Amino acid sequence: MKSKLLALSLFGFGFSVSSVAQTSSVSVAPYSDFVGVYGQISTGWDQNTAQSSSPSITTSKYGSATGTASDTGSWGYTPLNVGVGYIFEVMPKWTLGVGADYSLYMPNSNTVATDFKGQLANGKVSYYYTAKDRYNLYVTPGYAIDKDKLAYVKLGYTSEIIQIKNPNDGRATNSDRVGGYILGVGYKQIISGGFYGFGEANYLGYSSSTLSTPTINATSQARFNVNQNVSAYNFLVGVGYKY
Repeated sequence: MKSKLLALSLFGFGFSVSSVAQTSSVSVAPYSDFVGVYGQISTGWDQNTAQSSSPSITTSKYGSATGTASDTGSWGYTPLNVGVGYIFEVMPKWTLGVGADYSLYMPNSNTVATDFKGQLANGKVSYYYTAKDRYNLYVTPGYAIDKDKLAYVKLGYTSEIIQIKNPNDGRATNSDRVGGYILGVGYKQIISGGFYGFGEANYLGYSSSTLSTPTINATSQARFNVNQNVSAYNFLVGVGYKY
């Protein structure tokens, strides 16, 4: 609920500032060519990390036990993101954008193996992570270097669904949508007309989530549980059109 309120507050702040700016400069043409509605698509490199701690094994017959190992699942991929937004001119050379983007492609991680040392089991437990349905809502305060060049920072809310899967059969349990923050910097430059190119570097930090694997031992009905903290960073390049 807090995450949703944060997202709404960010957008509300952007629109309120833009209203003041428009009121004070009704008849003045904007300095930056980026003022207005835009749509864009990007790719590049996205690196994800799921840091797990306090692993445990629970069973239907023998109770539960906490292990002593921790693990890190890390995976990178080439993303495909689409985004839309609007950029307002707050004052000459200074802008404020509001926007949203969505990740169309997010693959599984490589298999992660934890060396579990506990009361009920000893040995490696293997699984892998999946993350999907990531979306970001943000504001982008910017500075117009020139009419066709814009530097900006990106601040906002990010959310994605995280799962943990058994590598043997691909089954997943109790997937969880986690929310967090996104921080980034970027640069846009007009190529021709309304077409522009851009580059960004972003960091995404998410709240922790507790997930469990499907049954790893049929006799005891054992399940492996992890508490994980997920984060990601990406470097993106793309093209867009300002209407």
